[in-house]
Amino acid sequence: MECIRNSSSEQKIWENLILHIKHNTHLLQTKIYDCKRNTQITL
Repeated sequence: MECIRNSSSEQKIWENLILHIKHNTHLLQTKIYDCKRNTQITL
């Protein structure tokens, strides 16, 4: 597999990855919060 050395696309990949992680973290926090209220919510 070829490694593309393009700083702009590499930057974009990192930005997307960080956004994805933040989004998942938020979902996880929401789920934990719901569990604390003894409310099981399935997404």
